[in-house]
Amino acid sequence: LVWMWIGFGGLIRRWLGLGRVRRRIRTRSLGLRLRMWGRGEEGTIYFATPNAHQGQFGVLGSRTVALISKTDTGTILSAGAPTIDVNQGGVVFLGGVDVVGGTDVGFRCSNCTAWISRSRFAKNNGEVLISGGQVKFRNSFVGSNLSDVPTMVVQSGEVGILYSSVIGGTTASPAVQCVDGTGVVVRNSLIASRDAADEIVCAGIQVSNSALEMDMPGNTALGPMPDGSWFAGYATGDFHLTPAAPAAISTAAVWMTGDPAADIDGEARPTMGGATDVAGADVPN
Repeated sequence: LVWMWIGFGGLIRRWLGLGRVRRRIRTRSLGLRLRMWGRGEEGTIYFATPNAHQGQFGVLGSRTVALISKTDTGTILSAGAPTIDVNQGGVVFLGGVDVVGGTDVGFRCSNCTAWISRSRFAKNNGEVLISGGQVKFRNSFVGSNLSDVPTMVVQSGEVGILYSSVIGGTTASPAVQCVDGTGVVVRNSLIASRDAADEIVCAGIQVSNSALEMDMPGNTALGPMPDGSWFAGYATGDFHLTPAAPAAISTAAVWMTGDPAADIDGEARPTMGGATDVAGADVPN
């Protein structure tokens, strides 16, 4: 079941400073998601269902949309097109959204603005493609076990990755690959892949207080990831940490004022400026 609030001001106003309630629409399909959305309007879509929502979710032009799962996570998948496609100045906030099992890239941004929190992109044919704009990830899983498909590709734009786990596949599948990485900033995150080559192929990227396989100053070097045992379900896109994960991940991050107070599951973080913390989206319990 899907509820849409066009012009709804609650969560969007909190995050983006926009809007007030204008009208509410109830539908059972995300396929009807934006047909009533006028250019320049803002709105929120809440969705909850025991089944995955099939089809593409597109935000075009000057529209502003928040897509919020009413359960712990809501799942969207698509065949033959990017599952979530935001372009031409579109603005989107994703909260608690699973984007899994699509036959194209999971999230594509072309000159968009996006805030992504507590979400998962996994088992798509490529997870993230960014070509201009501004995209912020926090407390999110982004990963794949594919060969010859980078997990996150940044062609251009400003990209922030905070307290997130970005995991690459096997052969020729870096976790982060850039054409122009000068606007990419990574902090307090876990970046790894099964590829024998570097998990980050991104000239100009700024990475700090993160856990990496490779040796990069200002970060914790974990050494090669031998198999999928660091994670609860590497092949299925479940990047919760297991006891087999290197212990150094647990002290690689440094919590700063304004950082998330909890992880992707709501597990508490230290909330004390300068305290060491677990890198990535998951605090093991």
